[in-house]
Amino acid sequence: MKQRQIRVIVTGALGRTGSEVMSALAGDHISFASIVCGVDVRAKADEKLFGVPIYADFSAITERADALIDFSSAEGVATRLEFAAAHGLCAVLAPTGFSAEDEKRIGDYAERIAIFRAANFSLGAAVTEELCLRAKRLLPDFETAIIEKHHKTKKDAPSGTALRLAAAIDGTATGKTAIYPLRLGTFPGEHEIIFAGDGESVTMIHRAENRRIFALGAIKAAGFLFGKPAGLYGMKDMMKELF
Repeated sequence: MKQRQIRVIVTGALGRTGSEVMSALAGDHISFASIVCGVDVRAKADEKLFGVPIYADFSAITERADALIDFSSAEGVATRLEFAAAHGLCAVLAPTGFSAEDEKRIGDYAERIAIFRAANFSLGAAVTEELCLRAKRLLPDFETAIIEKHHKTKKDAPSGTALRLAAAIDGTATGKTAIYPLRLGTFPGEHEIIFAGDGESVTMIHRAENRRIFALGAIKAAGFLFGKPAGLYGMKDMMKELF
């Protein structure tokens, strides 16, 4: 029996990456998911994107859905998760820079619904994190640093990906790996990880060349998450299932 498509709501639908999610789901090359509507506080009355309605708030939504993909911001995450929980949706969270209070709320909602969190939805970034873990085991005495570059409108610095890479290297969120964030131009995202020893060094670079990779990764995450029991999931969980 053919499984029906997952019906998706996108929040932050008019943003750079949110609109990429909308575009991908409105196209015809993703067979397992479709877009039903978007939500964005900047939406005007009767606004549409790719022929799909965009609402300014959740109260206007009448469409039925299975999953929420959130590319808005850290602010207001409780409102988005409450909507998802009230309507039985799984939720894919892309924002970073959550407060300690928000982190607790996310954990509480994960007891009610399935939530997927990632600082970076690129499969290449997930592989880079795994390579960093291996490099640190093989080069335990090397000093480490991360240089990360993002577009000048990105609010949080260091990036969530840089913090996650540093934690993976150090084994703790407050380790020795120095992070140097740069905010300039229109960089979608670049992370350079340096392992420096005496007389030699090893450098790894993950470079996102466009935002489409994050959009497609988030859609894959929704497909992975759909039907899962309540809990908190991440890229490692999805990669185990994919590979």
